[in-house]
Amino acid sequence: MTPSTAPATAPLPRFRALALVALTAVVATACSVLPGRDYPTADPAAVVSRVQARSQWAYDAMDLPAATPVRGGRVTTAHTCYERWAIDRVDLDVASFAFDWSVPAVPADRARDADRRLREAFTGAGWKLTNDRHRQSKASLSLGFRFEDPATGDTFDLAWHDTTRTLFVDSSTTCARLPEEYLTGTWRSAEWSPRTGA
Repeated sequence: MTPSTAPATAPLPRFRALALVALTAVVATACSVLPGRDYPTADPAAVVSRVQARSQWAYDAMDLPAATPVRGGRVTTAHTCYERWAIDRVDLDVASFAFDWSVPAVPADRARDADRRLREAFTGAGWKLTNDRHRQSKASLSLGFRFEDPATGDTFDLAWHDTTRTLFVDSSTTCARLPEEYLTGTWRSAEWSPRTGA
C-alpha cells in the first residue's frame, strides 16, 4: 500500500479532543493544586520531653549496673517528610524528631539481658515489634529490635554487635508541622542523656 492510498486517520471528535487536553493539564499540575498532607502541629518542647522520658524509661527497664556510662546527645529534627503526590519534594515546615544515645562496653551476657528486659517492657506497654535484629553465627552475634507505638507511630530501636560491644539506641517520631520559629535550619535541643543513678 502506497502513502497515497493509505487510509486517512479519522480525526477525534471535538469533545474527545477537548477532554484529552483538560485531562493532560490536570495531571501535569496535580502536585501544585492538591493540598499538602494534614500533619499534626508539634510543640518541640513537648516532643523533647516525651522522647527524653521514653529514653529514661528504656534505660531504667534495661536494668544496667548503676555505674554504667551513657553517651547522650541532642534531640534533632529532620526535614524528610514529603509533600503529597510529590516524592521528590519535602514539606519544609514539617519534620520528624530523633534522639540517639549509646551505652559503651556492654558484655554479651549483659546485652542479652538488657535486650530481653526492654522487649518485655515495650510489649507490656502495648508497642508492636516491627523488626527483630537477632542474628547469631559461629563468628558473630547481633542483638536488637525496632518497636513502634501504635498510638503515635513513634519508633524505638536497639542494636548491639559483638564487634563494638555498644548498645546503640535510636528513638524517633513521626512527621509533624513545626511552629514558624523552628523552620530555619535543623533545630537541636540541649545535650541530654539518661540518668544512670551512679
